[in-house]
Amino acid sequence: METEKASRIPNKPVCPLTGSRDVIHLYDAVDHACSREVFGIWKDRSSGILFTHPAPDKSEIGRYYEMENYLSHDSEQPGFTASVYGTIRRIMLGKKWRMLRPFPDTGSEAVKLLDIGCGTGEFMKYGIKTRPALIAHGVEPSEAASQKARKLSDKIRVFPDIHSIPEKTSYHLITAWHALEHIHELKELMHTAADRLHNNGLFCVALPNHTSWDARHYGPDWAAYDVPRHLWHFSPEAFTDFAATFGFRLQKTFRLPFDPFYVCLLSERAGNSGLIRLVKAGVKASVSTAVSLMQRNRSSSLVYILRKQS
Repeated sequence: METEKASRIPNKPVCPLTGSRDVIHLYDAVDHACSREVFGIWKDRSSGILFTHPAPDKSEIGRYYEMENYLSHDSEQPGFTASVYGTIRRIMLGKKWRMLRPFPDTGSEAVKLLDIGCGTGEFMKYGIKTRPALIAHGVEPSEAASQKARKLSDKIRVFPDIHSIPEKTSYHLITAWHALEHIHELKELMHTAADRLHNNGLFCVALPNHTSWDARHYGPDWAAYDVPRHLWHFSPEAFTDFAATFGFRLQKTFRLPFDPFYVCLLSERAGNSGLIRLVKAGVKASVSTAVSLMQRNRSSSLVYILRKQS
């Protein structure tokens, strides 16, 4: 069936991450959040990686973030969805830091953190509050968001991209909370992350999981496809294999327990009133959570703790 569907799509793309031409067209997905434009979601059958095509290039992608409700760049918006997002984020800050234990052995040296896609800097702020010796750097292309992050603490430094970080700076811990799926030069970033990490340093990555129950239930309407802002879509197996090519070994994975509800709430946007939407999202998120408790690799999102091999 996949082959038949692919054969009806002219001008098949090459997977940008692998160079493979063995790709198939899975869905056409709508950018519900901003432009209402339609983007294809394709699968590289050799690696299992999904990618958005056609995707805006770096010079064009900015306009797809120009929306009032892009919550990771604005932590103080009104409205129910924003309130849910803010509450979940506050609860999860401590949990995220606990996931990272034990920290890499730094001897007497303070732990140096790089948070890729740091947004408004709440993760770094929480880390400094609980670990005053922490050295916190962030990467954030949005100037508005990075300005908010810098105002949180004079211990925070934010760079517009990873190439702007001083050349000899290295880190014990690099985090990317739902950030890698946004990055055009993902292979280059993975190489840089490996180069900038100390031996046995940790790379913590959170990603949506397109093999989750909620992803399969909603199909092209699954909110975590978030085209065209999300350029890449990984399964646990595909991401683990991809990371291994850059010298990272998977140590453990964690579920993000609130993600199913938030993603289902966004996915239920069409044709539902507030209460009906809330109830339907709650029921479907409960099913997704139950499935993930039995099969962690079917969680709506997963956190991957990767260790750089010495």
